[in-house]
Amino acid sequence: MNKFVVINTHYNSLLEELIELQYYDIADDLIAETLSYYAKYQDLKETIKVVGKLNKIKKETKDFVTAKGYYYQNRSDKAIKIMKNIFHLKREYSVFYLRMLDQYQEGNEILKIIANFDHQLDFGTSLFIEFLKIKHQNSNQLISFIKTNFYDNCILISEYELLIYFLEEGKKIFKNIYYYKDALNLETKIIARIKLLLFA
Repeated sequence: MNKFVVINTHYNSLLEELIELQYYDIADDLIAETLSYYAKYQDLKETIKVVGKLNKIKKETKDFVTAKGYYYQNRSDKAIKIMKNIFHLKREYSVFYLRMLDQYQEGNEILKIIANFDHQLDFGTSLFIEFLKIKHQNSNQLISFIKTNFYDNCILISEYELLIYFLEEGKKIFKNIYYYKDALNLETKIIARIKLLLFA
């Protein structure tokens, strides 16, 4: 189902119910996820304006959504500055921050964060952390790691942005060594998983 339809249909009623039941942390997460999704498609000024009007959510939630807005406008440098102060607070904050650091090849900082990573890990995050370790410590093992873990295990990952990350990284690594068939096989498998998520 189209995510816009889901959000527009259920967001307000679900948010009201969560607040009524005093599930404030879950309500906060719902607001952050929804606004982060819209930040992909709207002007950065609009994202900042909307965030500025929210008085009842945590500051780190506002910062996270604002950082996402900068990131989607290809201003990762600004997003990194914002996330540097809050990445340790939640798993999704840390994953987002690490992905941006990886863009800038900040290997030492990435390995330091990973060494102190104390959030509960789902399967996708565990795979992501292990990939970063190998990429920035033992890069000669990258090809076998991708073939062993990305091909078949992508079906177990439910986060769209992690799937896109694995797709882009895997294709880049394969193409750099002229493994074009492997790059195509990886793309086919991950795109199939993404389609399942988008139309579930």
